[in-house]
Amino acid sequence: LAAALDELILAATSAPQAAALGGVLDLAGITVPVMVAVDTGLGREGVRGADAAAALARFVQGHPRMTLRGFYSHEGHAYGAYGAEEAALPAQVMDTLRAARGGLDPRLTL
Repeated sequence: LAAALDELILAATSAPQAAALGGVLDLAGITVPVMVAVDTGLGREGVRGADAAAALARFVQGHPRMTLRGFYSHEGHAYGAYGAEEAALPAQVMDTLRAARGGLDPRLTL
């Protein structure tokens, strides 16, 4: 698949999944960009909290077959938010993602 696309970007959603992904990439002999999934409230996908996201990002960054591209989240829980809660969600999400980026390269995609 990687050879058929202009760019293949994969996701790391947990430490065990990232470790398995690293093994697959080692066997395939390819290096790909990886985005870290961060659960910021929906409970659908990704690691929970900035500390877990930063730890997963460091794992990805340290793997020879992965290039850390940045972080992403799915904000489906925002659909049910109204008023002040709805207004506050974007800032809360960005705060979590910025905290996850922590001591990593500040140019990483959020």
